Amino acid sequence: MILLFAAVLFLDGVSNSPEIGAAFGKLSGGPSARILLIPTALPESALNDLNLKAMPQTGQKYFDVPTVEIVHARTREQAATDAFVEPLNTAIAIFFMGGDHNRILDRCAGNRFERALKAFHQRGGTIGGSSAGVMVLGSYQAGRQNNAITDSPANRTGFALLPDTMIDVHFTERRRHSHIPPVLKKHRELRLIGIDERTAAIIRDGNIEVIGPGAVTIFEGKSMQVLRALK
Repeated sequence: MILLFAAVLFLDGVSNSPEIGAAFGKLSGGPSARILLIPTALPESALNDLNLKAMPQTGQKYFDVPTVEIVHARTREQAATDAFVEPLNTAIAIFFMGGDHNRILDRCAGNRFERALKAFHQRGGTIGGSSAGVMVLGSYQAGRQNNAITDSPANRTGFALLPDTMIDVHFTERRRHSHIPPVLKKHRELRLIGIDERTAAIIRDGNIEVIGPGAVTIFEGKSMQVLRALK
């Protein structure tokens, strides 16, 4: 299936699978990879100094690469500093960890970091994420209520690395299919990419590749129909 996207993106629908991790590592350069791992979506209780110190080694094992660097902003002001932004100039890949997408957007959207991320994207850097770290890569993120997608004041604007696109995860497992039409009815310009757990979508050169046992479901707002469920 052909999508009108030129960038290289890795969308993990929630997985701790070695297959998924190694696929991102390979896409990022394998032995020559230098991955920036951004854990900002995680709860603050998980981002203590001890855990942050252990993350590079854990990331190296998961992605099967030699170099993983942690870049984390505890505040919006910190996300605009040289120390947070400059590593994007030399990285080969960036990966956003899962958790709460609002923590990423509150600190990193609409500021110097977002501009640097888009510049990294435009020059061909590999960008990926898992769960909430995937959701922020689209242009639109609907609110949530009891794990149901709702069109509400909680809606957010994402980084728009995929323009006119909403990305969702846990898609089949949380029975999202019925949640989508009411949102797209109000936002006909959107396309929805729904990714199952233990599954990832790789988007590059206008094509989409699916790895893992689940499916990637694509809704088109203009037609209000499922374009295709890819496996």
